[in-house]
Amino acid sequence: MNSHPIWDDSIRRSRPTRVLVVDDDAGLRDMLDRHLRMTDYDVRQADNGVAALEVCATWAPDVALVDFVMPKMGGLELLERLHEQQPLTRVLMMTGLASPEKAIESLRLGATACMIKPIIDLDRLDELIGMALEHAKLWRSVLSGMEDRASCERLTLESRGEQPSVEDGDSAQRWRRIG
Repeated sequence: MNSHPIWDDSIRRSRPTRVLVVDDDAGLRDMLDRHLRMTDYDVRQADNGVAALEVCATWAPDVALVDFVMPKMGGLELLERLHEQQPLTRVLMMTGLASPEKAIESLRLGATACMIKPIIDLDRLDELIGMALEHAKLWRSVLSGMEDRASCERLTLESRGEQPSVEDGDSAQRWRRIG
Protein backbone atom coordinates (compact mmCIF):
# COMPACT_ATOMS: atom_id res chain seq x y z
CA MET A 1 0.00 0.00 0.00
CA ASN A 2 1.38 3.38 -0.98
CA SER A 3 1.59 5.86 1.90
CA HIS A 4 2.72 8.87 -0.10
CA PRO A 5 0.79 11.99 1.08
CA ILE A 6 -0.73 12.59 -2.36
CA TRP A 7 -2.68 9.34 -2.05
CA ASP A 8 -3.35 9.42 1.69
CA ASP A 9 -6.94 10.56 2.13
CA SER A 10 -6.52 10.93 5.92
CA ILE A 11 -4.11 13.83 5.39
CA ARG A 12 -6.63 15.68 3.24
CA ARG A 13 -9.44 15.00 5.73
CA SER A 14 -7.40 16.48 8.59
CA ARG A 15 -7.30 19.95 7.03
CA PRO A 16 -9.79 22.26 5.32
CA THR A 17 -10.35 21.72 1.62
CA ARG A 18 -7.97 23.89 -0.40
CA VAL A 19 -9.27 25.91 -3.35
CA LEU A 20 -7.10 27.98 -5.66
CA VAL A 21 -8.86 30.74 -7.61
CA VAL A 22 -6.96 31.76 -10.76
CA ASP A 23 -8.34 34.69 -12.76
CA ASP A 24 -7.01 38.05 -13.90
CA ASP A 25 -10.26 39.72 -12.77
CA ALA A 26 -9.57 40.83 -9.17
CA GLY A 27 -13.27 41.47 -8.50
CA LEU A 28 -14.25 37.93 -9.46
CA ARG A 29 -11.35 36.45 -7.47
CA ASP A 30 -12.38 38.41 -4.37
CA MET A 31 -16.06 37.48 -4.72
CA LEU A 32 -15.23 33.79 -5.10
CA ASP A 33 -12.70 34.01 -2.25
CA ARG A 34 -15.34 35.46 0.12
CA HIS A 35 -17.93 32.86 -0.85
CA LEU A 36 -15.52 29.94 -0.52
CA ARG A 37 -14.18 31.12 2.85
CA MET A 38 -17.79 31.31 4.14
CA THR A 39 -18.01 27.63 3.15
CA ASP A 40 -14.89 26.94 5.29
CA TYR A 41 -12.50 26.36 2.42
CA ASP A 42 -8.83 27.35 2.64
CA VAL A 43 -8.52 29.72 -0.34
CA ARG A 44 -5.57 31.18 -2.22
CA GLN A 45 -5.64 33.45 -5.25
CA ALA A 46 -3.47 33.98 -8.32
CA ASP A 47 -3.96 36.45 -11.17
CA ASN A 48 -2.36 34.30 -13.87
CA GLY A 49 -1.06 30.80 -14.58
CA VAL A 50 2.56 31.57 -13.66
CA ALA A 51 1.51 32.93 -10.26
CA ALA A 52 -0.74 29.88 -9.76
CA LEU A 53 2.18 27.50 -10.30
CA GLU A 54 4.20 29.48 -7.77
CA VAL A 55 1.41 29.03 -5.22
CA CYS A 56 1.24 25.30 -6.02
CA ALA A 57 4.96 24.87 -5.43
CA THR A 58 4.32 25.15 -1.68
CA TRP A 59 0.56 24.60 -1.34
CA ALA A 60 -1.31 21.75 -3.03
CA PRO A 61 -4.90 22.71 -3.82
CA ASP A 62 -7.66 20.13 -3.87
CA VAL A 63 -9.59 22.17 -6.46
CA ALA A 64 -8.50 24.97 -8.78
CA LEU A 65 -10.94 27.38 -10.41
CA VAL A 66 -9.11 28.50 -13.57
CA ASP A 67 -9.98 31.17 -16.14
CA PHE A 68 -9.22 30.39 -19.79
CA VAL A 69 -7.83 33.77 -20.84
CA MET A 70 -5.12 35.33 -18.64
CA PRO A 71 -1.82 37.11 -19.20
CA LYS A 72 1.53 35.27 -18.95
CA MET A 73 -0.02 31.77 -19.07
CA GLY A 74 -3.53 30.88 -20.19
CA GLY A 75 -5.87 28.45 -18.53
CA LEU A 76 -5.37 25.48 -20.85
CA GLU A 77 -1.60 25.54 -20.38
CA LEU A 78 -2.07 25.90 -16.64
CA LEU A 79 -4.48 22.94 -16.70
CA GLU A 80 -1.83 20.77 -18.34
CA ARG A 81 0.90 21.94 -15.97
CA LEU A 82 -1.28 21.38 -12.90
CA HIS A 83 -2.00 17.81 -14.02
CA GLU A 84 1.75 17.22 -14.32
CA GLN A 85 2.65 18.78 -10.96
CA GLN A 86 -0.51 18.15 -8.90
CA PRO A 87 -2.21 15.13 -10.50
CA LEU A 88 -5.03 14.93 -7.94
CA THR A 89 -5.95 18.61 -8.08
CA ARG A 90 -9.33 18.82 -9.78
CA VAL A 91 -9.64 21.77 -12.16
CA LEU A 92 -12.85 23.64 -12.89
CA MET A 93 -12.42 25.93 -15.88
CA MET A 94 -14.17 29.33 -16.12
CA THR A 95 -14.75 31.27 -19.30
CA GLY A 96 -16.43 34.48 -20.32
CA LEU A 97 -16.51 33.26 -23.90
CA ALA A 98 -19.27 30.75 -24.61
CA SER A 99 -17.05 28.58 -26.80
CA PRO A 100 -18.03 24.90 -26.94
CA GLU A 101 -14.69 24.12 -28.59
CA LYS A 102 -12.72 25.53 -25.65
CA ALA A 103 -14.92 23.71 -23.16
CA ILE A 104 -14.47 20.42 -24.99
CA GLU A 105 -10.71 20.96 -25.23
CA SER A 106 -10.48 21.64 -21.48
CA LEU A 107 -12.43 18.47 -20.69
CA ARG A 108 -10.23 16.49 -23.06
CA LEU A 109 -7.19 17.81 -21.18
CA GLY A 110 -8.62 16.67 -17.85
CA ALA A 111 -10.77 19.49 -16.47
CA THR A 112 -13.58 18.25 -14.25
CA ALA A 113 -16.05 20.84 -15.57
CA CYS A 114 -16.32 24.16 -17.38
CA MET A 115 -18.40 27.11 -16.13
CA ILE A 116 -19.57 30.18 -18.02
CA LYS A 117 -18.81 33.55 -16.39
CA PRO A 118 -20.12 35.55 -14.76
CA ILE A 119 -20.42 33.05 -11.92
CA ILE A 120 -23.77 34.04 -10.44
CA ASP A 121 -25.14 30.65 -9.39
CA LEU A 122 -22.99 30.01 -6.33
CA ASP A 123 -25.04 26.94 -5.40
CA ARG A 124 -24.05 25.40 -8.74
CA LEU A 125 -20.41 26.33 -8.06
CA ASP A 126 -20.64 24.55 -4.70
CA GLU A 127 -22.12 21.47 -6.43
CA LEU A 128 -19.29 21.42 -8.96
CA ILE A 129 -16.66 21.73 -6.23
CA GLY A 130 -18.33 18.87 -4.36
CA MET A 131 -18.33 16.77 -7.53
CA ALA A 132 -14.65 17.58 -8.09
CA LEU A 133 -13.79 16.56 -4.52
CA GLU A 134 -15.65 13.27 -4.92
CA HIS A 135 -13.78 12.65 -8.18
CA ALA A 136 -10.45 13.27 -6.42
CA LYS A 137 -11.45 10.99 -3.55
CA LEU A 138 -12.23 8.18 -5.99
CA TRP A 139 -8.85 8.66 -7.69
CA ARG A 140 -7.03 8.56 -4.34
CA SER A 141 -8.87 5.36 -3.48
CA VAL A 142 -7.86 3.74 -6.76
CA LEU A 143 -4.29 4.97 -6.58
CA SER A 144 -3.75 4.05 -2.92
CA GLY A 145 -4.35 0.40 -3.82
CA MET A 146 -1.66 0.40 -6.47
CA GLU A 147 1.75 -0.94 -5.56
CA ASP A 148 4.04 1.47 -7.34
CA ARG A 149 4.15 5.08 -8.48
CA ALA A 150 4.69 4.12 -12.13
CA SER A 151 1.36 2.29 -12.21
CA CYS A 152 -0.34 5.31 -10.61
CA GLU A 153 1.18 7.71 -13.12
CA ARG A 154 0.25 5.42 -16.00
CA LEU A 155 -3.39 5.20 -14.86
CA THR A 156 -3.58 8.97 -14.36
CA LEU A 157 -2.17 9.68 -17.82
CA GLU A 158 -4.31 7.07 -19.54
CA SER A 159 -7.41 8.61 -17.95
CA ARG A 160 -6.54 11.83 -19.81
CA GLY A 161 -6.08 10.08 -23.18
CA GLU A 162 -2.31 9.72 -22.92
CA GLN A 163 -0.23 6.61 -22.85
CA PRO A 164 3.37 5.76 -22.01
CA SER A 165 5.80 4.77 -24.70
CA VAL A 166 9.20 3.24 -24.07
CA GLU A 167 12.00 4.09 -26.50
CA ASP A 168 14.81 1.71 -27.40
CA GLY A 169 13.90 -0.77 -24.66
CA ASP A 170 15.19 1.75 -22.12
CA SER A 171 13.33 2.03 -18.82
CA ALA A 172 13.08 5.80 -19.18
CA GLN A 173 9.60 6.62 -20.33
CA ARG A 174 8.51 9.38 -22.63
CA TRP A 175 4.87 10.40 -22.67
CA ARG A 176 3.13 11.20 -25.91
CA ARG A 177 -0.35 12.52 -26.53
CA ILE A 178 -2.71 10.34 -28.56
CA GLY A 179 -4.59 12.03 -31.30
